Amino acid sequence: MPLITTFDMLLKARENGCAVAAFNCENMEMIQAVVAAGEEMNAPVIIIIRDYIARGISKVNFATELRIAFTKAVRNYLAKEPDCFDPKKYGTAAREAVKQLAMNRITVCGCQNMA
Repeated sequence: MPLITTFDMLLKARENGCAVAAFNCENMEMIQAVVAAGEEMNAPVIIIIRDYIARGISKVNFATELRIAFTKAVRNYLAKEPDCFDPKKYGTAAREAVKQLAMNRITVCGCQNMA
């Protein structure tokens, strides 16, 4: 997925009649999952960090949903594997859950195949 300016991304989205999903990612696993979803769907995504919010960039925000999906996946994994202590294992399940949610929200925004 190429890195482009937000202006160019939003201009292209306007030309294509779609929205661009923006995700508040709180850790590297969430960032990796959202990027993977965008790449798999050939869709533009915006990774939000607090600095962008302070600059007044408007976006569609799915931060709470990402946290819920991440936490639920970790809990489900640990319920099935209570002896697991390796964050790489339950992190994989959490990344996949966030990726699936991101892909769903990209579809809702109508921006798949628009990157």
